[in-house]
Amino acid sequence: MTNPLHTAFDAIIGVNWLEIIKTLAPVATAFIAFTALRNWQHQDKAKREADFLDVLIEAAHTYIVEMPKPITILEMAKIGMESHAPTWESGEQTDIAVKGAIAYIQKNGERHAKHLLEALEAVRPSVISLLSRQRRGIGNIRKC
Repeated sequence: MTNPLHTAFDAIIGVNWLEIIKTLAPVATAFIAFTALRNWQHQDKAKREADFLDVLIEAAHTYIVEMPKPITILEMAKIGMESHAPTWESGEQTDIAVKGAIAYIQKNGERHAKHLLEALEAVRPSVISLLSRQRRGIGNIRKC
């Protein structure tokens, strides 16, 4: 009777291990290459998304920094319209406010409109950039 442990050792020794390693090496290499490619794709996608977010944040920041000037001009115009309202007259409040707006526009409307248009023109590039990034981002979201 033969010892089962002895038989197992004979089987292990009898196998041509060099040939098995030569056969499995290309399979292992292909698996490692496939895994590396998948990791690279995930990293590339993450990098593109991070770059997109950086540009989007920069465009939003520029917009936020540039918008107070037109808003301030509008607030000043509103104060000017309110200050030109004939408060000494009696009548409905809306009529008085309209008269004040008309008086203000007749006196300062052209100058204020010019300042407001200049301020809005200065903001236009950041608005275009922000809208462009937003549309591109929506397209990227749909691709996912």
